[in-house]
Amino acid sequence: MKKNLLFLPVLALLFVACSFETSEKAVKYNDDMIAIQSEVDEALVDFLDAIDTFDASEMEAARTETLELIENAVDDVDAMRDFDKKDDFKKEMKKLFAMYKDITENELTEVVDLVGYTDEMTDEDWDRYDELYAQALEKYNKAFDEFNDWQAEFAKKWDFEVSKSE
Repeated sequence: MKKNLLFLPVLALLFVACSFETSEKAVKYNDDMIAIQSEVDEALVDFLDAIDTFDASEMEAARTETLELIENAVDDVDAMRDFDKKDDFKKEMKKLFAMYKDITENELTEVVDLVGYTDEMTDEDWDRYDELYAQALEKYNKAFDEFNDWQAEFAKKWDFEVSKSE
């Protein structure tokens, strides 16, 4: 009986100690989120490479793959635990995924329609092509600036530094 009475407080203390968030846990959580986001970013790069081929079937396959990966990434993030009993990181990451989906379904799909299904591009078509890429890039940069600012605050709160890739 005495053993059980000693075991319960020790178990309770262990549970409490394991439930607290630490800088190390924050770094791991951040890294796990960024790993998911990096896969989406790579899919977008592959899609852009496919657009450069001017092959409609290759572009459509890459577009479909990118959209599927975005949906899978959202599911992966939803399946992660909330950090520090908050879902702030998940919300911010899903904002990035919404941007990827938006530019994939809108600007880049219109680019595919232009270059993949037009026999000969006019000067007006090329102007539209450039405009669409500029719009997509503007959305991309704005979303990343907002996420980077949020992530910097998260890192500051949890006492770690985010390394910037070049």
